[in-house]
Amino acid sequence: MRLFLDQDIDTSFIQETNTIIYAIDKSGNESSLGVLVIVVAVDDKQFEREFKDITRTELIRFSTSFTNDVNLEKGKEVVRVKGVDGAKTIVERVEYHDGVEVDRKVVSNSITKEPINQVIMIGTKEKTVEFKDITTTVVIQFSESFTNDVNVEKGKEVIRVKGADGIQTIVERVEYHDGVEVDRKWLSDSISKEPINQVVAVGVKPPVEWKTQVFDLVNLEREKAGVPLLKYNSNQQNGVDIRAAELKISFSHTRPNGSHWLTAFANAGSYSGENIASGQTSPSHVMSSWMGSEGHKRNILNDGYTNMAVGIDVDESGRYYWVQVFFRSP
Repeated sequence: MRLFLDQDIDTSFIQETNTIIYAIDKSGNESSLGVLVIVVAVDDKQFEREFKDITRTELIRFSTSFTNDVNLEKGKEVVRVKGVDGAKTIVERVEYHDGVEVDRKVVSNSITKEPINQVIMIGTKEKTVEFKDITTTVVIQFSESFTNDVNVEKGKEVIRVKGADGIQTIVERVEYHDGVEVDRKWLSDSISKEPINQVVAVGVKPPVEWKTQVFDLVNLEREKAGVPLLKYNSNQQNGVDIRAAELKISFSHTRPNGSHWLTAFANAGSYSGENIASGQTSPSHVMSSWMGSEGHKRNILNDGYTNMAVGIDVDESGRYYWVQVFFRSP
């Protein structure tokens, strides 16, 4: 028998008689390599025993531990140490008979990477809950209204009531957790000071000079037409003012009492004419309307008239009423 073995291999199978054993490597040389082939002949029957060392790695799972943390809010968890798996290396010697595995033994088992166990902190700190009632004030801006005033000259404004802001008081209940606001609820809302709304009077009273401007425009039209200019008849001013006021009641050449318009004038004579208008906003505006109407235009350019008077009034809505009356002096 020839036996060349320098590895820890079980040889109990070897019989004293008719057994021939020799070890060779894969190249046919006598060897003590990790892969060992032993050729055995027993009673003229020859078979091959092969040994292989196989290395494998296995994970070593990290474990997780939990620790209470009095500084962490209750119900929360924080990973203080993140877990990392380790690894171990295992070497096994496998025995094959004619290529079939018949045995496997662990040769070595070592940890090549230690696992890092995970540590989780569990919060045990109780919340500090606090409620506070907070009062705030808000300014209520006063509003402004505008009212036509027939006693204030057109183009002017007068503050009749001076505005003043009011104050609104709001009470809210605020909830804090550990000093941090988490909720806010409305409790009350009241006006502690009512605002005073501002009232502004807007002047709509016709300017005094409007009557003169109408008179001048009439003479301008008469001059262009080549008819004699008129004189202003101040003696009849009261009558045209009465007629302008009556037009607000009844826009007609008939007076509100049913009488003829001429009855508003004293010593007017029988040869006279009346032009009326409403809604125009300036002397030029009303003259344009009258000159655009044949009947009114005939009165303005009538060469039989020698004098005239102008009346203007206004209602509370700011609408103007115009009257011009023409006369022939006796």
